[in-house]
Amino acid sequence: MSAKSTRSKVAHLSFVGRIKQRLSWLEHAGSDDEGEDRYRSLPPSRSHSRKDHEYLKIANETMDMLFELVREGGWITERESQGDMVQSAYIKKLKRKIFKLECTLDISPHELWKDTIDNVNDSPSWNPTLLESKTLLVVDEKTDISYNIAAEAAGGLVSARDFINLRHWGERDQTFFIAVNKATFPDMPPQKKYVRGESGPCGLVFNRVTGQPNRCKLQWFLNTNLKGWIPQAVIDQGLTGVLMDYCKYLRQHIQEIKGRSFS
Repeated sequence: MSAKSTRSKVAHLSFVGRIKQRLSWLEHAGSDDEGEDRYRSLPPSRSHSRKDHEYLKIANETMDMLFELVREGGWITERESQGDMVQSAYIKKLKRKIFKLECTLDISPHELWKDTIDNVNDSPSWNPTLLESKTLLVVDEKTDISYNIAAEAAGGLVSARDFINLRHWGERDQTFFIAVNKATFPDMPPQKKYVRGESGPCGLVFNRVTGQPNRCKLQWFLNTNLKGWIPQAVIDQGLTGVLMDYCKYLRQHIQEIKGRSFS
């Protein structure tokens, strides 16, 4: 067999292998079986594609922007209740109003960070502000692509939205973080039932509390474009409410985590 024929055969087999891998993913993508391996979409020998490298570039840029938001000043308080606070600021670099939730929780930063990473697909079971959460692709050991459906907000004035998000996590400046940004994923096009919203660079930061290793000061920076024509006052009301509700539901979930630890 000639060298040219050999190269052609190898290229064909490689192409067939990629098609079989994608068909296998699609066959199982809708499975909700308990114990589902969320890393199924990352075969042991999987090499990074050009699209993966694009995802990783976005991941690093989003991480940098998240820590710029951490250092940002000029936040204005939108709502405060029993130590939980939602603030906002117009970020010139992003050309958008960004929201920030701050709350202190009775759990170590590392434990909450790990639960948020590993159990993202289970979050709708305890967080009613989410209707669905599913991992679409694991890019590497600290980056994935997820599909989320956010419930309606502001008393129904903001209808349910769906999002394709990139998540990238790690530890920086002795602080655990999960950076979030919009992503595209061809196998999950916009759905007729939902308006496809977009996340801008944002994320969660899990801060240590000095002298209290089992407490965490959580910061959630929310940067979202809900799409459609919605008055800013309605957006402010809806996103502020979602953040405050999240903090309430998260505290209940933390009690469940502690219950599992002692069972």
